[in-house]
Formats: sequence, C-alpha cells, structure tokens
Amino acid sequence: MKKSGLTVLLVDDSVFVRRVLSRLLGSNPLIKRLFEASDAAEGYSLFKICRPDVVILDLELPDKHGLEVLKLIKSAAPSCTVIILTSLTAPEVREEAMRLGADYFLLKDSGLLRVAETIANICETKGRRGRPGNDAKNKDKDNANTSCSE
Repeated sequence: MKKSGLTVLLVDDSVFVRRVLSRLLGSNPLIKRLFEASDAAEGYSLFKICRPDVVILDLELPDKHGLEVLKLIKSAAPSCTVIILTSLTAPEVREEAMRLGADYFLLKDSGLLRVAETIANICETKGRRGRPGNDAKNKDKDNANTSCSE
C-alpha cells in the first residue's frame, strides 16, 4: 500500500539550496518523502525509481541543462508537477521552460524561505486535489499513480 502524501524530488547542484529547502519542506505534513539530487543524472535516476509527484528542478546543473531534464521528465510522466527553481532571469528561458511543460517558474533570488512557502502552497493545492490524475488540467489520466510504492 502506498504511503499517503506527496513525494518530492529536489534537483539542484547547490548543497546550500538543497539543505535549506530540505529542512523547510521536511516539516510540511503533506510531503511524505523528499529526495535530493546534485546533478541531472542522479536526479533523473531518482525520478525513474521514485516517480515523484513534484520535482523542483534547477536549470544550471553541472552535467546537463535542466531544460533537457525537464523534457525527459515530462515525456515520461506528463502529470508530474515540475517547478523550475533558477537564478536565470532571461524571459526567453522562462518561456522555453513553460513551453516544455514546466508548471511553475521560480527565481532563487526571491529568497529561499519565500520559495519554500510557494512550494508548500503548491503541494497543499496538489494534496487537496488528490493524487495526480485527479486534477482537471492533467492530460495523463492513465499514469495517475506517480509515486514510489512502499
């Protein structure tokens, strides 16, 4: 039987960002499982194993651009909520991320506490709607179960 609550994957090469967000998000009762990765390869490997409900994805990763990872995630699980978290402010970067299927685009310079609060609000909304697949905007009804089972 699956544990209730959301599974979140955080992919960012900054140890500081991962630690702060992990600590802030770890206290959220709606987030039952939180995984961390420091690069694209590790992040996508964890994604395939855990099938998270939410992925927080940096764009500037050491081994691959985050937009490439976004493409892989959205092609494998369109119902997965992807939150881009980046320091890149160019409008064309945001437009490309949204075109490729990002659900949210947040800037790191808005402060990690504010980012964590925004992510918590997104998770709360997603948690109230139920598991992925119950969301009216979700196009991937057949892959509604996207979490790791326990």
